[in-house]
Amino acid sequence: MTNELKECFCPHVSDYQFLSSFIQSRKHFKAFSSFILPFSNSIYKVCQSSTYQILMNPNDAASFFVIHFNFVKGSQFILANIIGKDVKYISQFLHEVHKRIKPFGDAYSEVLIQNMKDLILSLLSSSSKKNRNLITDFLETNPIGYAKLYSILFNEINCIVSVVDNILNDVRQAIVDMEHFPHLIPTKEYFSILALCVNKGNFKKSVLLKANIYLDVLKKLYNVIPRTHLLNFLCTTILEFSEEFFGNMHNFVTYLDSFRALDPNCEPEVIQNFLDFVPYSHQFSAKFFSHAIFTNLAKNIFSNHINSEIFKEFILRHSNPDNWQLVIKIIWEKNIFEQNLNEKHSAYLQLTSEIIKRFPQSATIFLSRGMFFETLKDLSNKKGSNYFKNITSSADVAEILAVFTDSFFIESNSQKNSSYFGHRFRRNTYSHANNKKNEILGDDSRKFGSIVDNYNKYLNLLNIFAVVSYDKSGSFCRLLQSICVMSNDIKLQLFQLLATEEKSFIKRVPKNASKSAVSLVSCLCFLNINDPKVNDILVREMNDIESIEHFESLAKVAAVVRQNITKFTKVCTDFISQTQEVRAFQGPIRRLLFNVADNLCDTSFKCNINEPKRDIEIWDEKATNMLEEIISLKSTSKQNNDVAVLLSFMFECRRKHGVTPRKLSLNEQTLQCLEEIRLDIDISGTDAYDYIYAKA
Repeated sequence: MTNELKECFCPHVSDYQFLSSFIQSRKHFKAFSSFILPFSNSIYKVCQSSTYQILMNPNDAASFFVIHFNFVKGSQFILANIIGKDVKYISQFLHEVHKRIKPFGDAYSEVLIQNMKDLILSLLSSSSKKNRNLITDFLETNPIGYAKLYSILFNEINCIVSVVDNILNDVRQAIVDMEHFPHLIPTKEYFSILALCVNKGNFKKSVLLKANIYLDVLKKLYNVIPRTHLLNFLCTTILEFSEEFFGNMHNFVTYLDSFRALDPNCEPEVIQNFLDFVPYSHQFSAKFFSHAIFTNLAKNIFSNHINSEIFKEFILRHSNPDNWQLVIKIIWEKNIFEQNLNEKHSAYLQLTSEIIKRFPQSATIFLSRGMFFETLKDLSNKKGSNYFKNITSSADVAEILAVFTDSFFIESNSQKNSSYFGHRFRRNTYSHANNKKNEILGDDSRKFGSIVDNYNKYLNLLNIFAVVSYDKSGSFCRLLQSICVMSNDIKLQLFQLLATEEKSFIKRVPKNASKSAVSLVSCLCFLNINDPKVNDILVREMNDIESIEHFESLAKVAAVVRQNITKFTKVCTDFISQTQEVRAFQGPIRRLLFNVADNLCDTSFKCNINEPKRDIEIWDEKATNMLEEIISLKSTSKQNNDVAVLLSFMFECRRKHGVTPRKLSLNEQTLQCLEEIRLDIDISGTDAYDYIYAKA
């Protein structure tokens, strides 16, 4: 702008009415701001002389305030008069500032914070939640200088502590009701904006470097509510660096001490944050489990459904072979155990069973403290329909007994245990007479005998066998399986109950529990493998199974059967006909198929049957069809494995039973690929293919 133009407009820009009329337009505000840039002194004088008129309208106040961002002085003069205004005025002022700076993009991000510093601190430390929300919303929706704001807020952190102290003092003097305390303190909004600065400005390192200051503030805040606000700040900024933040055990204990009075029934987010900020390091976990805060939570939290789930998951994440004894020292304290067992707190019961499962050594402690008997007595007290009134809690109790029995037997057995059908038990143990138990269990045989005696005395097997129909968790099935391997009497009772089922037992249980039901059936049949009813039970159950995993489990037992194995012919053929799983031609199902095939051929020879191969040919044809479909696809390592499985099955059908499948039409490229595939019988895919079709 030339000097002539400047002199021409100088009288106009010195007039409040002129300026006010032009700055009203948001559309032209940016252009007008540039136009009056050379008249800074004149604008400043207008503000001084017309302060009253400017402040009457928050829109004018905001406009003149933003215009002064381009000048050395003036904005603070306006802001000083804004701070004392009411909420409605300040709200409109901030709204208009937002509209005025929007066209400038990020250009005013730094200067905005510098010029609004006093208002930000005034509103953010206010005892009025409305005031705090106003400035929080403003800062979250505008481009701001995060580095500048973080520096300003961090330097005022002790002032925030003082504000909290003053409000707490008012509470002590009954000037303020404690009920209103959370609404009066500014820490929630303060730490929310501080977290915004850290995350947007990437100042995590600064928080870690100032860890001692934050921990000192944690102690100074005195009340758990503002402490949770600081904790939320730490969790939303440096959660993954909590171990680095604490640095040493002294600082970690300071953290734990600060939350000693934490209410177990507080908001789930608070419990989650408090536990999440505990580092995963073994030494920190051990210190936590030894601290009074852990005892306090263990005594009181399990009645809260949501918080107890959070607490349970935390314990399971942090427990390990070095600290599980610290956990059960508190969790299994007599009063805590009895209260949670009586009140059927699900998280506690599930935690107990999971601890025993993960740390089988704990089963001995569970027994020695009398908790096994209390748990068994609790389950045995339910008669008839009482099982069904709260099936979930009953199932939780049953699960504890199941995992206890398995774990105790594992720990008591001096020899290495084998795994079968998902549960560990020794194959040669269960037919031994009582005088053999000492040989197997050593010094624990007396305890083992006591457990078996208690099960025989207190459990109503008929009731439990009935209740599995309503148990979606599968816990009652797992309990029956765990005890059937301990006692011949129980084993025989359960097997007879299973044998008298008119329809599929597995279909009788809820779908979610079918895996446990399959495991129970497999176990009972295996333990009674020489009973002629085993074949009928397995055929009945296999007839109603669609899952390859479940059929495979039952096939594992059926493959061990030595008498009347041809009873499995139809059920095998039906399953193979409808399956699309290559797994059906390997592992236990394959062993069963060839056992059946061998017996079919023997039977046909003895009985002069003319078509012994019909079922074998159906199986082979299904394998051929699947092979044809797979080799038409692009070759992958999985497909190559599938081809090897199918060719191996077809090879054995050809070699052992003379079955020649339908001829496949393969191109040269496919035949070359077969050369690279190795079968489990240590020949190439090409050699197997040539053998299968040698006389086709």
